[in-house]
Amino acid sequence: MTKSVYRQIYKEILGDVTAGRLSPGAKLSSERNLCEKHKVSITSVRKALELLCNEGIIEKRHGSGNYIKDLKSQKEIGLLVGSLFHKRVFSRFIENINSCQDGFKIKLFVANAKMERLDSFAIKQILAKNNMPFLILTDRNFSDMAKQEIITPLDKLSFTAKFLDCIPDPIRSSFRGSDGVERIFKLPVFMCPTVFAINENLAKKAGLPLEEPPQIWSDVLSWCKTFTKWRDKNDKTLFAAHLEGGKIFTTNLSYYLMASGNFSSSCDEVDAEGMKELVCFFSELYENGYARNGEASSPDAFVSGKYLLNLSARSWIPTEMDKYNPSMKCMLLPMPAANKMGSSKSAVGSIGFGIAPNGKMDNIEVCAKAMETIFSSKALPELAYKMGIVPANLAHFRDMIKLHPEFQPFYDTLPCYCQEPDSEKNTRIVHETDYCLSRKLMLNDFDTDEAVDRIRQMISHACQFEKSSLTNIKIKHEVPA
Repeated sequence: MTKSVYRQIYKEILGDVTAGRLSPGAKLSSERNLCEKHKVSITSVRKALELLCNEGIIEKRHGSGNYIKDLKSQKEIGLLVGSLFHKRVFSRFIENINSCQDGFKIKLFVANAKMERLDSFAIKQILAKNNMPFLILTDRNFSDMAKQEIITPLDKLSFTAKFLDCIPDPIRSSFRGSDGVERIFKLPVFMCPTVFAINENLAKKAGLPLEEPPQIWSDVLSWCKTFTKWRDKNDKTLFAAHLEGGKIFTTNLSYYLMASGNFSSSCDEVDAEGMKELVCFFSELYENGYARNGEASSPDAFVSGKYLLNLSARSWIPTEMDKYNPSMKCMLLPMPAANKMGSSKSAVGSIGFGIAPNGKMDNIEVCAKAMETIFSSKALPELAYKMGIVPANLAHFRDMIKLHPEFQPFYDTLPCYCQEPDSEKNTRIVHETDYCLSRKLMLNDFDTDEAVDRIRQMISHACQFEKSSLTNIKIKHEVPA
């Protein structure tokens, strides 16, 4: 079968539909008749029909045949996603959504590498080129989009309150619009939690007590010391700790903020001694050769099995272990606390929907319907697994665990979740601070007081992140049997 054969059949049927020769509700000829008409194989015909179905031109009725859908009644909606989403997997998911309903048709737009973070400027460019309302699915910049009126408030949508009841408290957030009023602009559909990972294979070889994993930073350093001594005698290609892309100080807005409090603390309230503790912790990791700096990669470097610990293991670790290193055993835990007085925290990023009317305010309800259809899809848990993230809806999360039990630890750490900053400005400050301190440490041009001052500056800016003003609703985190 050549590509032109099924395309020719597709174009002919599409032409008959647009010209009115095939009316909405009309039944297409049978597959056998189409084969005889075009003198092609059944494979070519089915390929053409599948393409028409995926594009919302026809619908398949089991046991009856293929029928023309009413295109005039369908509202076209753009769905813009960052390039972090797997285009092939996500495209198939949207095709299935389009094939099972009549009120709208979703057209997928996948940002290229240059637009991966979907900043406001890039989004405006895409909206200007396409005359349709958009759903924007991304993990950040909602604060900026709200202020610039790219996205519209979702407070008054019929299903918003019901949906928010189904997601964890830490990822509920409101943002200030151009009028300075806090409203809901984002509905999270996925989460990307961060935990502390231990390579059980290496821990056992080094004689480390897995029944007593590290609870605080001094425990982490003790494990690193013991492992490095064993490594020096057995395999010098191994390392005690993995740190992705130089994220030493500001892994998820710095380890210190995770372990000692939350993002709502003001800069003046942050304990300078606590920050020194943070600096000294990472300094010791590097100066003793415990940690190795690795670039972000796919699969994640930790999955290679050459690292004992991962201080910022993301939710794609189980998916990539299953695919690339199934013999590797891994223990996933909340991030260790700074000290015995602190509490464990695990950073979580959320990937959510915003609605960009793009001058078509009358289409907000149909966009909301499309969102609700996606949220309620039974295919969502498997889609999340393939992308290495987890559903924000806790019921979907539990369904995912039934299929993939290795994600249970991410569910168990829900009480420790602490959301990352959202705005483009704060994200940039975090990365700039990280780069500055990391370079100084690796070049041995490092001063503790200077590092503390730099972190204080970072915290001062990061605390501008608009925290949720929503009333927290306690949710029972029932663990599936």
